[in-house]
Amino acid sequence: MQGNTCHKKTPYAKREIDMQNPNILTIKQVAEYLKISPRTVYKLVKEGTIPSFKIMNMWRFEQSKIDQWIQEKSEFNDFNATGGK
Repeated sequence: MQGNTCHKKTPYAKREIDMQNPNILTIKQVAEYLKISPRTVYKLVKEGTIPSFKIMNMWRFEQSKIDQWIQEKSEFNDFNATGGK
């Protein structure tokens, strides 16, 4: 068959997507970024605490949303530390 350009998707293709968009992080990268264990990241995902999404069976995170989440947590902690003032 000529003109058939159908390609199989492989795990390597997924890695290429991740490498092409450095704003998308893996569990391991988020753990390193937050200086916590990957197990803790999985726990936060399960609780729905941390912004995440799934591609096939792999969790991914947008760094900008992680940064925003950190900022919101910091503001909440500052608010509580000052007694809501």
